[in-house]
Amino acid sequence: VALFKKGQPLVIVAKNKIYFVYNADGSYAGKKLAKHADGNVGVAGTVKKRNGVNFIIADKIFNVR
Repeated sequence: VALFKKGQPLVIVAKNKIYFVYNADGSYAGKKLAKHADGNVGVAGTVKKRNGVNFIIADKIFNVR
């Protein structure tokens, strides 16, 4: 959360890949990721790759228990 407040991007790391997470409207989902940063974070959505960068268009961001 402190990193997000400093303007650092929050990402998801899965299977040794980095994913930037965006909302369906195209806005960056960092604020939603920060809300769940106290544990394991899950993201449901569509995975895309553009110019070698991985993205997730999130339908839902949640804590994994």
